[in-house]
Amino acid sequence: MIGIIAVLIGIMLPTLSSVRESAKTLQCMSQLRQIGYAIQQYVGANNGKTPCWAGRHEWPIDPYTPTWPLNDPNGEWTGPGWPILIERYLGQSPGGAVWNCPSWRDPERRINYFYGSRWMHEQAPIIRSIPMSRIRNSTTYILVGECTAQSYYPPPFGTDMTSEFEDIDKDDGVTKCLAFAGDLNGGFNMHRQGNNVLFADNHVKTFKNFEPQDLTYSPVSMKAYDEVGPEQ
Repeated sequence: MIGIIAVLIGIMLPTLSSVRESAKTLQCMSQLRQIGYAIQQYVGANNGKTPCWAGRHEWPIDPYTPTWPLNDPNGEWTGPGWPILIERYLGQSPGGAVWNCPSWRDPERRINYFYGSRWMHEQAPIIRSIPMSRIRNSTTYILVGECTAQSYYPPPFGTDMTSEFEDIDKDDGVTKCLAFAGDLNGGFNMHRQGNNVLFADNHVKTFKNFEPQDLTYSPVSMKAYDEVGPEQ
């Protein structure tokens, strides 16, 4: 009897583990939708424009204030960071649980979501926000996603040695955030099923790899990360 029970447990454990991981993936998707709804409310209250992405901002202590505007290449103040801008609509600060993916593998809670800003960064001149109506391909444009590049996290899990504090204003203007397992810059898949992405129409989908027919970094055309450049 004990042997039979042991065999049954051995059979059930992988299934239970898979169920738990699926539940975490779904919870993460729900958190991304909450962030998406907060962005939509921000857009509605700010003349139809998306939150501004900025330079580095840290939590809970942020040295980059209007009196020290060094987080922009031109020495200009770029705002408090997009998580702060949507805080009133989300109802949670950057320290809130909604920002931490339940599948995050480091015991230290981190902000695991990034803001899509690659296209804005590559325009000439750089822009910080766009009208939501300018996003023509809302079903494929990466608005927010799971930040899975280790360079965005401090040690011991990540490689960001900039400061003892975490960068809350994660965006992919300069460095790709949505890095899948096997990518050259230390990417990983947050979930067994892959990484979650929130699109501009507020639907969420999980991807194991970059799929060019379903994902784009440009609001007006289908572009991979390295293909983005100035365009109308």
